[in-house]
Amino acid sequence: MQPQLTKKIGIASPIQISSLAKHLDNLSPEHLTLGLGGTAVNTIINGLIDNGVSVSVYTLDQTKEITKPLVLRGPQLTVYIGTYRPKGRHRMLDFFRYEAKQIQGFIEQDKPDIVNAHWSYEFALGAIWSKYPHLITFRDTASEILRLHKDPYRLVRFFLDLQVKKTGSNFNVNSVYLQQKLQSPRLELPVIPNPVNEAYLAEQSKHHPTGTVKIVAVLNGWSKRKNATKALQAFKLLRQEFGDKVMFDIYGPGYAEKSEAQKWAQQNNCVNGVRFMGSLEHTELMDSVKDYDILLHPAIEESFGNTLLEGLALGLPVVAGESSGAVPWVLNFGKNGLLVNVTDEHEIYKALKKLITNSVLYEALSQEGIHYVKERFTSKMIAASYLSLYDKIIKQSHSNGSIQKNKSKKVPYNSPS
Repeated sequence: MQPQLTKKIGIASPIQISSLAKHLDNLSPEHLTLGLGGTAVNTIINGLIDNGVSVSVYTLDQTKEITKPLVLRGPQLTVYIGTYRPKGRHRMLDFFRYEAKQIQGFIEQDKPDIVNAHWSYEFALGAIWSKYPHLITFRDTASEILRLHKDPYRLVRFFLDLQVKKTGSNFNVNSVYLQQKLQSPRLELPVIPNPVNEAYLAEQSKHHPTGTVKIVAVLNGWSKRKNATKALQAFKLLRQEFGDKVMFDIYGPGYAEKSEAQKWAQQNNCVNGVRFMGSLEHTELMDSVKDYDILLHPAIEESFGNTLLEGLALGLPVVAGESSGAVPWVLNFGKNGLLVNVTDEHEIYKALKKLITNSVLYEALSQEGIHYVKERFTSKMIAASYLSLYDKIIKQSHSNGSIQKNKSKKVPYNSPS
């Protein structure tokens, strides 16, 4: 159902053109490789279009394919693409001003009803500077990232985040965990969770595996936060008990063959039965993950955790951290996944063993996980929640005299999710 006020939505964010290709005309092969990522945002955009509104995207790319601004168009989608300087030190020197100014220019050229900027950095600054009604969606905590990665680049990002919080007008988050970490009298933060692409919803749940049990992890980087060492140690225990009946594949940047992750596994005698699969394009990754039996997510902290919902949608029972940021909330506090202390490899091992040996539990979790995602996290459903929030912000801006100019206005809203 088309909203009353929001007719043309602007999205300022990293995106991936290939995920939006069906909405664009006359794409060349090189266009499909453009973008900086943003899986959840791509899914929200598809959901907004499915809800019948027009969407404009203001984004950036750092490949050599883009040397000047590019505009791609379709019946309901327009994508403005600028250049993202490939060297971090160049972006740092002017506090990402070059990138933010491009976003601002695209918005002023396009004239949307509202701009939803994702992440609280250069895309958000461009949206704020445009003076159009805007919503800033927080997807991480800059202070936590700086704590884990103490370097000048993250310090600059931290100050960008502070500037956005100081000058922005309307904000939301994708999890209760982020809401609790960031909410203050200055920031009212309604929660709208990340969506799952309906195409990934399995038509039927999985039967308990009778042959080799295939375990999978999808992790973004080899780091203490992602905690792959404990996953590997837990699988080593599992392998000692079940032998060739269990296997473990890890996907993601930092987990290719000859990577630091594989070297660590070899040095710590944790490589038996493990394959390091590296990075895949998201559609290809999901096509691979659907053939596994169990999803293991050992991360110590997540601001959301898309992989969790995607695993549930595909029918995979999930083992994840009981204190890992947003993870317990995403998994319905243990109703839709086994939550354990992921800093203890023995606890991970015991949870995996439970799924391997308990067919009733396994099949119940598989069936209930698909239903849980279908009822709460589809792209069209989450997009409808955003549309309701956009309308409230636009109505507020109209009552204040058309366009807001960087004044802090709180828009109360509670997501039905």
